[in-house]
Amino acid sequence: MKLDVHEKELVKLMYEAVTLTSPTDEVLSILSAVGIKRTLEILLIMTQSATKVKSPD
Repeated sequence: MKLDVHEKELVKLMYEAVTLTSPTDEVLSILSAVGIKRTLEILLIMTQSATKVKSPD
């Protein structure tokens, strides 16, 4: 599944909102490959974690 430019930007913004950091090119590539729905699930898991994710990469 290949995301278009707008979807890739959305994935980047979602990641930044959750982690308060910019994703590396590698992380952005991985999240773009799994699609928006799975990315949202991953970020939701990160936000609901009892312990803060110190290194999201």
